[in-house]
Amino acid sequence: MHAVVPKVEPPREGVQNLSAVREQAGRAWQVAVGSPGRHAMPYAEMVADGASDDGDVFTEVLLDDGLVVAVAWIHAEERRPFAVVGGLTRDDADFVRACTDKWRRRYWSMALVAEAEGALRQRLLEAGFTEAATVRSYYWRPAGTCEPSRPAQFLDWLHDDEPLWDRLSADFDFTPSTAYRPAITEPSPSRVWNQHSRLARGTGQAP
Repeated sequence: MHAVVPKVEPPREGVQNLSAVREQAGRAWQVAVGSPGRHAMPYAEMVADGASDDGDVFTEVLLDDGLVVAVAWIHAEERRPFAVVGGLTRDDADFVRACTDKWRRRYWSMALVAEAEGALRQRLLEAGFTEAATVRSYYWRPAGTCEPSRPAQFLDWLHDDEPLWDRLSADFDFTPSTAYRPAITEPSPSRVWNQHSRLARGTGQAP
């Protein structure tokens, strides 16, 4: 008998688009949110606003032995002739140039705009950016106290949402299916509304 040995792919290395290594989304979240740098568009805010690689944000990650060690993200909106570099968690020249080169190919018809200081500013200039203006300081002090957290959170695969799904599965025995109902175990106390009946009454049709 001959044993069949499965082929083991070596860990990925270098700069990759996060959509190609989606299993690293949670790790990318930790690296990006834990970055001490000041970013034009903080990663957590970007994800909370509902942005993802399925839309107008593209995220690049640097892999070392298959694990994310640095993250960079860029944001573009329709009807705007430019894309905004949201942030980079590392300022070494190779990482900055690899990301900006990929973004230029992606947004070949648009200008790239970035905010940076210190070493990152210098790396962007070396990568082909031109300084357009400088800002010394800006402080916004709205009246009242800001809420410590958002009242709602948009969920997509860029966010480390597994703990929330685990809680849903545990509390409601969530087993979605098209073959049987219900898909959850109702907690006690709880109430259930027949939406079909409510909609039918609203249109004058019999439920």
